[in-house]
Amino acid sequence: MDVVDHSTVTVLLNMELASRCSEDLIKHNSNARPITRFNSPIPVNGSASQKYQGELILKAFDGDTTDDIAPDENVSRLLDAMIPARILHYTDKNGDTETTVRRVCTKVASRQDAIRVSNEFHELCSIRQARVKGICSVKEELVSDCFDEVLRQVTLDCPERGHLLFRVRDELRMTLSVYHNIYKNSIEFGAENVAQYKSEELMKLERECLTLEKELDHIKLEKLELEKRSSLRTQEIRSEMKSRENAHRMEKESLDEQIKNFQDFLGSSSLRSSFS
Repeated sequence: MDVVDHSTVTVLLNMELASRCSEDLIKHNSNARPITRFNSPIPVNGSASQKYQGELILKAFDGDTTDDIAPDENVSRLLDAMIPARILHYTDKNGDTETTVRRVCTKVASRQDAIRVSNEFHELCSIRQARVKGICSVKEELVSDCFDEVLRQVTLDCPERGHLLFRVRDELRMTLSVYHNIYKNSIEFGAENVAQYKSEELMKLERECLTLEKELDHIKLEKLELEKRSSLRTQEIRSEMKSRENAHRMEKESLDEQIKNFQDFLGSSSLRSSFS
């Protein structure tokens, strides 16, 4: 097995130390059954658990050359940089918390291990109900874990090939992260545009509402003015009708008086003619 040169290991460890040394990433889904093979858990105290990942990575920087480092140890450190150790927290019945660390396994994989990875992947997809088609966060997590196991097996077989596969993995993760950010920003941008459009529409409707309220007030004033004029006109008509009725009554009384006088005159004339 070839030995990866010290500069390559340094670059890899610097990349992993900067991007994956936080405990939150290491604890992510730590209770789920991993496809990647890890060694048996090593109990550590709470303070050591937070620094254990960094200590594993920083060990690779001891010394200026790799002459005193055995090939297996160099590959082990390379694997620690590629696939960080997992920190697990357990709480017993008494409430005490126990912290354990699991480093990636350095046992060379066989054909049966590759078959095991494939079977476990399909089994976990079925158990966790991952989508067969489309975007699925569960399937993405399982594929990432499966890729890490393939990376471990390839690195143990050929560190240089593992290094290339490691770069491919991180490039894919970076690309997915960029697409995720673009999608998230587009959703936020769309939501902001919708909110802005709704705000503009609301302001437009409010302006129209104010205009209509002003028109309504103007119409109400016109209505009051018309009602006032109608009331005055009604009073004038009633007064005029009353005046006409009075005039008509007086004229009728006058005519009745004239008719009576005329009848009396006719009666007296006929009486005088009969005496003559």
